[in-house]
Amino acid sequence: MTSEESPLPASATIDRRNEYSGGGKRFSFAVPTTKEENSMVKKRHVTDDNKHPWQCRLLEILNSQTVQYILIVLLLLDVCIIFSELALDAFYPNCNLIERDAISCCAVGEGGDPHVVGAVDGFVVETMRLLGAGGEKDEHHSDLCAAPLVETSHPAGCDDYKYEGAHIAHAVLFAFTLIILGLFEIELLLMVYLLGPKKYFSQVLYVLDLFVVTVSLALEITFRVVHKDILHDLVGIHSISCVALCPNWSWFGGKYYIRVARDKDA
Repeated sequence: MTSEESPLPASATIDRRNEYSGGGKRFSFAVPTTKEENSMVKKRHVTDDNKHPWQCRLLEILNSQTVQYILIVLLLLDVCIIFSELALDAFYPNCNLIERDAISCCAVGEGGDPHVVGAVDGFVVETMRLLGAGGEKDEHHSDLCAAPLVETSHPAGCDDYKYEGAHIAHAVLFAFTLIILGLFEIELLLMVYLLGPKKYFSQVLYVLDLFVVTVSLALEITFRVVHKDILHDLVGIHSISCVALCPNWSWFGGKYYIRVARDKDA
């Protein structure tokens, strides 16, 4: 009596055949392992004339644990920079915000006209800038002006360069952010080339990575070089966008944590 070997299920054969080709699925939410990425790159770049192309060596460098740990550190550093910029904006708000919400308190001029700046006891009274609820009714902020000052319709002034240290800090943080995001963008674009656009954009997390980094880089550049008049209408959007992108940064960093853990266990 001969024993017959049970045939493998058809699904197992198909899964094994498509192990590194995406399993026939158009999109995948799984994080590809280093072995899977190597297979994709070899399939795309290895030829009969060139068995060891430079693309394979480049992928090995990008997937090395040293590079992955560096990317994780840069990611955490950039998140810290985002919150540092938010803190600077909170403690040293933009003049657009101050001028929008400020109330001018002036001394009563000759003839009792509060719109003419006068003198009290021979001393010139400076215009005071007090943050208030702009646009609300007068009775809600009429007591903000200390006697003998009265509220006027004069626009409030703001010295945008009073705190030079804040501007230097913003410039330094902006430079670090551009460097970090630029490195991330280069790394992702290299992966697009190595894996091929079709393979790369079939991985949902890879697409999310590219979207987050590209949008973050575009926002940083836009809010730095945009015209001041346009920035006046967009004030506050930069901070909101930074906070909104933070959850996506966690996905971006999670990919590297998962990859490093997988490679370490392999």
